[in-house]
Amino acid sequence: MLIINAKNKTLSQINSNLPNMGDTIKSWFQNITFGIPTRVNVGADWQETISEIKTKGVVQPARDEDLAVLEEGMRFWEWQMIHCLPDLDLKNNQYIYYKDVKYKVMHRKNFTEYGYIRYMILEAFFADKMGV
Repeated sequence: MLIINAKNKTLSQINSNLPNMGDTIKSWFQNITFGIPTRVNVGADWQETISEIKTKGVVQPARDEDLAVLEEGMRFWEWQMIHCLPDLDLKNNQYIYYKDVKYKVMHRKNFTEYGYIRYMILEAFFADKMGV
């Protein structure tokens, strides 16, 4: 008899009764565009160029439950939650633009098994005050 280590299996392989919400959440997705800034050294100056990335997803204010764990003053800052296709590959502490506002990626939760990724972003002005 062969014993298989559970760490080598995905959750859906272990329990095939789990619902796949990927199709449901994707039906709510809309076209969204993010700007990804890149800083380039030109002579003695730094220039920021912004490339556009188009994907499908939903951007909404962060939920009260997600903000409840933050310090009191931080709860009132401009937090947004993004649910989007896995083709948007952002990293924590990366800057992005959404609707001409600069944000910093504060948290990434990988749900690619269900067809999406969730990000928590914070308006860059506030994120930079945090010293992160």
